[in-house]
Amino acid sequence: MSAEAAKSTPPPPAPPSTPVVTLASEELAWAQARAEREGRTVSAVVTEAVRRQRQSEAWAEVETWLREANPEPTADELEAVMREWGADTRHRRAHCA
Repeated sequence: MSAEAAKSTPPPPAPPSTPVVTLASEELAWAQARAEREGRTVSAVVTEAVRRQRQSEAWAEVETWLREANPEPTADELEAVMREWGADTRHRRAHCA
């Protein structure tokens, strides 16, 4: 291999980190039982749990963004829309406040 080719070759990827994580005894017991039941490692169960939490937080951010962009209609706005659509709004006003 030439010297130039060696310079342009990227280094190999770093191995995955191996952090030490402390879990409360109930959470550890749950993770161990689930891992055993599914034939997986505790690390795989914890990784899945963290991944699901990250997805949950991402969806919460999307929900917040949608609510900010599209706030709930006021009772008057809802009544006006229902009137425009020809719906009976007499009983709805009590539920929209």
